[in-house]
Amino acid sequence: MSALIVNKTKKKEDIILAALKVFAEKGLSNSTIKEIADRAGIGKGTIYEYFKDKNEIIHSSFFYFQKFFEVDMENILLSKENGASKLKNLMKSIMSITKSDNKEYLDLMFDFWAEGIKGHEKGVMLTEMNKFYKSYRKLFEDVLSEGIEDGSIRKDIDPFETSSIIIGTLDGVMVQWILDKKVIDLKKIEKNLINLILNGAGSQFNKQGGF
Repeated sequence: MSALIVNKTKKKEDIILAALKVFAEKGLSNSTIKEIADRAGIGKGTIYEYFKDKNEIIHSSFFYFQKFFEVDMENILLSKENGASKLKNLMKSIMSITKSDNKEYLDLMFDFWAEGIKGHEKGVMLTEMNKFYKSYRKLFEDVLSEGIEDGSIRKDIDPFETSSIIIGTLDGVMVQWILDKKVIDLKKIEKNLINLILNGAGSQFNKQGGF
């Protein structure tokens, strides 16, 4: 019985990975169940043994999309460095996803955003995206709060508002890179962006010492 469960789980993952490849090539709206089945090497009918429709495949694909670009938060958060240094390392880790083996899927960011907005009444994708951004903000909030407490971050900034600004800036840079990879030099932007944010958020003590 357990072997069967493992096989069905693996098959479902294979379908999701096939779907992500098709979505990356053709977009969410232009992709069909048949194309996903062909890419997965299975019959169209088999898809419906695992997913009730294309929307369910899209929702499951979004979860996998997030996993592709997870960064090693634990090592950053548990390090003995001060809050400002953790903030720097957190931003560098997030921007490093463009160098990952799964960077081909980054273009799907637009499609998932559009799907979330389009499905506002259904609320499924929008709810999941909201959860994603809430956890994203919480990471920055915790690091900023730690920096305020240890004196490496200014005490007059609001962690929630600042984390929202940082995420908005990071997302904006990523979008521009996706649109024109030849013009946007992420390596240069990463350095300037981190310096800009840390010089704005960092305490006077840290500015004198440098980051």
